[in-house]
Amino acid sequence: MDPQDFLNVARAFYSSPDEAHRRTAVSRAYYALYLTAHQVLETEGLPVTRRWGAHAEVRDFLRDAGDAEARAVADGLQDLSSDRVEADYRMTLLRFNSKTCALIVAKAQLLLATVSRWTPAAKGTIAANIKAARGW
Repeated sequence: MDPQDFLNVARAFYSSPDEAHRRTAVSRAYYALYLTAHQVLETEGLPVTRRWGAHAEVRDFLRDAGDAEARAVADGLQDLSSDRVEADYRMTLLRFNSKTCALIVAKAQLLLATVSRWTPAAKGTIAANIKAARGW
C-alpha cells in the first residue's frame, strides 16, 4: 500500500458531520506523512526502527539533514503528531470541527508534496547529511 493513500481517507473524512470521521482524518493525515518520510529514510539506507520511538527518530533524522525542507517536514510531523494524539486520545477536546480538520489535512498535503518533490539526488544528499551528522 502507498502511505499517501491515507491522505485520500483524510480528504474524504475531514468535512464529515461525524466527529469520529473528522478525528480519523487527522490521524490518517499524520500517518500519510509519517510513513512516507519513514519510507524515504529507509530506502536511503538509514536504520529507521519500526518499534516504539520510530516517530521521534524520523523527526530527529530529518532535523539532522541540514536541509530547510527536511526541517520543515520534521517540524510539521511534530505538529501533526500532537494533533493526532489529541484526535485519537483526548475525547473531551472540542477542536476537531471541519475547519480545523481541513487545515490539518491541508498541512499534511503540503508537506507530502514537499517530500514528493525530492529528487533521488536530494534524497541522497539528505541521507548523507544525516549520516555525517550522526558520525556514521
